[in-house]
Amino acid sequence: GEDHNLFHVLDAREALELATVARASRRRELPDLFRLRQLLEEMAAIPVTEVSPEYVELDIQFHLEIGRLSGNMVMTSLLGLLMRELKPHLARIRWSLERRQETNAQHARIYSALVAGDVALAECEMRDHIRIAFNSLLDELRDPPTMNGPQA
Repeated sequence: GEDHNLFHVLDAREALELATVARASRRRELPDLFRLRQLLEEMAAIPVTEVSPEYVELDIQFHLEIGRLSGNMVMTSLLGLLMRELKPHLARIRWSLERRQETNAQHARIYSALVAGDVALAECEMRDHIRIAFNSLLDELRDPPTMNGPQA
């Protein structure tokens, strides 16, 4: 498909995720959070030292599950499209030990805000989380592309 400007994709992602997390924390019933909790457990079970494509997939599922909890399936399917577009970039991020632990901790804080039904806190935690993803992708863009083959 068309290669969209990464910054525009991230911008759209942030707008959608702040909207869906706010709606999800307003609407949520505790039994509905079971799947979200399961995803957190699965992510936490992957050793942080392991480079894992499965981790990136679970990360995406976590965000889409919040979309589902928001009750707005149009926003959720748009978010799905954006996450698919971001997936190759997410897979390339240097997932250091600290980075994985921090991501797990951020997801746990988003989850706790949803459990509490605290809209402002949920939005705040999601904003922080996306800001860090944004900075990681910026780091990737700061490195010049490497040339393949012999230099002319």
